[in-house]
Amino acid sequence: MLDGACSATPASPSLPAKGLRPCKPQERENCVICFDSLASDTVILRCKHIFHRPCILRWACEQQDMNEAMRALNKAHCPVCRSDIEL
Repeated sequence: MLDGACSATPASPSLPAKGLRPCKPQERENCVICFDSLASDTVILRCKHIFHRPCILRWACEQQDMNEAMRALNKAHCPVCRSDIEL
């Protein structure tokens, strides 16, 4: 997680985030953030997009670091559809 640079998101990818739910691996699909197979450690967002848990948490952290308002609301946006992600 960017060495703790983002204070609003969980410090570890293993910690829960409200808007992320574990889901069944999707071996035939790729994560749109890292482009690796979604064969393990996958989560689904409310908008139904699936990512690796560490990838989406890192994405959310980077978004919050760039946007003060998102950090204050403890939210980020889905990199595919821009729907809110609650952290």
